Amino acid sequence: MPYAPWVFAILAKMPPDEPTLTYDDAFRPILGEPIDWGLVDDFLDAATAAGVEWLDPWFVHPYRKKPEGALIRCSNADGTESLWTGVHIADHRPPASTPTWGDAISWTLTSMTALSKGIATIRRSVRGVVELPAAEYESEQDPEENKEVSSDKHVPKGGVDPEEHIPSEEESEEYAPEGGASLAARKPGKRKHSEWVRIILAHLGEHADAPFDGATEWGHIADFFDAARESDIDWLAFWEVLPYRNDPEHALIRHVNIDEDGAEEVLQWDRVDIRSHTPRDSAPTWGEVVAYAAHSVTGLLGSGPTVYTPVSNGESHSPEGGEQAQSASEEHIDRLLSYRRMAAALNSQIRTSRIARSLAVGSTVTAFVVVVGALSVNAAMWRQVDMKPYNVAIGAFLALLFIVFATGMRMDSGQPKDEEPKSLAALKLELDLLEERRILEAVQGARSSKDRQHSYRESIPQEIDRLRGETRRYRRVHNFFQWGLFSASVAISVTTAIYDPPQPGKGILISLGAFVSFTTAVTGYFKFRERAFNLQQTADAIEQHVTAYDLAINPYNQADEEANLERLAETVESLRVEQRKREQQLEQPHQGQQEVI
Repeated sequence: MPYAPWVFAILAKMPPDEPTLTYDDAFRPILGEPIDWGLVDDFLDAATAAGVEWLDPWFVHPYRKKPEGALIRCSNADGTESLWTGVHIADHRPPASTPTWGDAISWTLTSMTALSKGIATIRRSVRGVVELPAAEYESEQDPEENKEVSSDKHVPKGGVDPEEHIPSEEESEEYAPEGGASLAARKPGKRKHSEWVRIILAHLGEHADAPFDGATEWGHIADFFDAARESDIDWLAFWEVLPYRNDPEHALIRHVNIDEDGAEEVLQWDRVDIRSHTPRDSAPTWGEVVAYAAHSVTGLLGSGPTVYTPVSNGESHSPEGGEQAQSASEEHIDRLLSYRRMAAALNSQIRTSRIARSLAVGSTVTAFVVVVGALSVNAAMWRQVDMKPYNVAIGAFLALLFIVFATGMRMDSGQPKDEEPKSLAALKLELDLLEERRILEAVQGARSSKDRQHSYRESIPQEIDRLRGETRRYRRVHNFFQWGLFSASVAISVTTAIYDPPQPGKGILISLGAFVSFTTAVTGYFKFRERAFNLQQTADAIEQHVTAYDLAINPYNQADEEANLERLAETVESLRVEQRKREQQLEQPHQGQQEVI
């Protein structure tokens, strides 16, 4: 998915007077008038309706006389408010000439919220205007700007009303806020990039206005964040980008939070698509790529992590809301496991219900047949045979059938006591529906091929144990018949020597001979020894390859770990296929075995 989930959530909650917007509309260009603050205000309203919590503190107040400007307000967690006056919409438009709805929502909102990384025009608390200490932001701006600011005394150059003063293009170039893209950004050679962008590019030896050749890769973005850490750019220092070696279009992104107690929590986003974090412009500059990638990656905080790992001093700290404490992947696994448990419970209920029904129905039918038969026999033998002993036996048998019937009716099937008992057909239907839900759930959370290969590797020891267990079983059966054959052969010889002539030992000889013939036929047909040999051979071969993989020896000594894992999966699966073919050969007659071979 090339956009974060919160982008689609906002898109789905746009005002009703807009055309109906769907998932595909995120990739449709915005036609008509350019993006203005009124549309951004609609984005924030839709974010509130969609429950995008990280945008709740932000408010946009477009100016009536000059709609290209607005007052931006942010309610801080400490009860204060930060205000930015005269914010130009050109500083927060996507760099693409024809942005899509997804670009507009993703870029504009992340660019606007990046204002919090700089100095607010006005900072208010419940007791009025407060000071802005320089250490709070560690800004590169003049420390004099951190003095106490009064909304009544704050007047920009020329004495213009701060709520009506809108920077021109030249002023936007000169005073472009951090995270914003100025209007001149779309004019080659005239982009005024933020200081942190220039610092990152200085580490990389690139110029901000130089064209970015080729496609953006995760390796480039990882270099941006590495340069940010080396340059002590605080708001990017806690981010880490880890590209996948065999899948360059995806990466693992980590963010480290430190709470008030000093404990760390690691948020991770797995398999993030590169298309979500590259500018839509066909010919971006290095500065545009750095700014877009940084804001887009940090915007992942609004979508919630896919993996959450608390790291603390023996304590676990869950993020706000509680729902992010358990990752999406863990929730998906829990749901699949719950389906398995429910399926096992339903199978147990079905099995018990089937037994109970068989006892009840079987005893009823048998009792009916016995009663009808007893009445018929009594009528036919009236005054001819004394039927009293037979009738007593039939009565005892009917009493036994009644006990069986009562047992079947009172058998506990394991269904909840507070619910009406379900029939066997209803339980089977519920099991079928549960299996359908499990399949749909598994499809929605389908794992990557690499994850499935790792799971396959972990299941190989169980497969080896299964093969060796079957080997022991077949070997025990084969040994039992072989010892029986040896014993019978010796007994035949002893019996023949004792009984000469064979009478009266003829019956013993016949029984022993029949047992020898039966044993020879069974062992020759089922081939227990051959089956045990094949299973042991397959188990040993699989174990040999697993050991070679664990020790990184030939043929699993390549530098690429994923290639070794893929080769192991292919080898083990081919050994299992060969084992199944050998089992089929043993089940074929002699001519059929030759054809299979």
